[in-house]
Amino acid sequence: MPNIKIVTDSTAGLTTKEIENFNITVLPLTVSLNGEEWVPDENMDYEGFIDQMEAAKELPRTSQPAIGKMVEALENLTADGSSVIVISLTEKLSGTVTTFQQAADMVSGDVTVVDSKFISRALAFQVIEAGEMAKAGATKEAILERVKFIQEHTKLFIVVLNLDNLAKGGRIGKMTSAIGHLLSIKLIAELGEGGLEAKAKVRSEKQIIKFFNSHFEGVTENVKYIDMMHAMNNELSEKVANSIKVIKPQIKEIPQFFVDPIIATHAGKGAVAVMYCTE
Repeated sequence: MPNIKIVTDSTAGLTTKEIENFNITVLPLTVSLNGEEWVPDENMDYEGFIDQMEAAKELPRTSQPAIGKMVEALENLTADGSSVIVISLTEKLSGTVTTFQQAADMVSGDVTVVDSKFISRALAFQVIEAGEMAKAGATKEAILERVKFIQEHTKLFIVVLNLDNLAKGGRIGKMTSAIGHLLSIKLIAELGEGGLEAKAKVRSEKQIIKFFNSHFEGVTENVKYIDMMHAMNNELSEKVANSIKVIKPQIKEIPQFFVDPIIATHAGKGAVAVMYCTE
C-alpha cells in the first residue's frame, strides 16, 4: 500500500504541533503591504500587520504559491512512490486550488487535489482528519471520503465590524460602507457555495451574541471541531465563545487563533470568525 502524504496552504492556520504530528506539507500564501512581504506562520507579528493595514490607503496584495514551487514540492513528495492529497482553500476566495491542479498535472506521481470549500480552521478540520488517517495507514479512497464528510458538515461564520476593507476590495460599494459606518452596522456572513453570503446585519455586541445563541440552539448534532479566530478582537471572540459554551455545555473549550492575514485583508480589524464541524 502506497504511503499517503497531505499538503495544504498556509490559510489553514495549522499549528507547528499539528504540522509535525501529521507530517503535513504547508505551502504559504503571502501578503505584501507597504513593500514588505508577510508570510503567515506562528512567528508572524499579526498585530503589527493589522495595525499597518489599517493605516494604509490601499489593501495588502495577496499572492498564492508560485506554480514552480508547487511542482517542486509535489515531485519531491511523490518521488518515493507516495500518493499525495492536496487540500486547498476554496476557489471562491483564491485561485490557489486551480494552480495546485495545474501543478499536479505536471507531475508524474499520484496527486489528488481537493477544493476544501473553506478557509482557515474550517480548512484545517479536513487537513487534520486527513493527516490523522494517513498516519494510521488509511487508503486514499477512505481519506477522500472522510474529507468530503467533514466538508459537508462544516460551517464558517464571520463577523465584520468595519466595512471599509470590503469596500476597498470591491465586494461592497463605498456608499454601502459609508452607510454602515453611519448606522454602526456590523455584518455577519457565512461562507457557502456562492462565497460569502450575508446572514444578518446587526448594530451591537448583544445582537452578535444573540445571533450565535440562536444558531447553536438549532445545532442538534455532536460538535466534533470548533475554533474561533479574530483580528485583534479577543474580547468579543471570548464573549461569543463563552456564550456558545453555555448553549452547548458539552463543548468545554473553544481554541482562539489570530485570523489569517488573507482573511484580515478582506474582513478588516476587529473581525471575528466561528467555524465548527458536526457528526
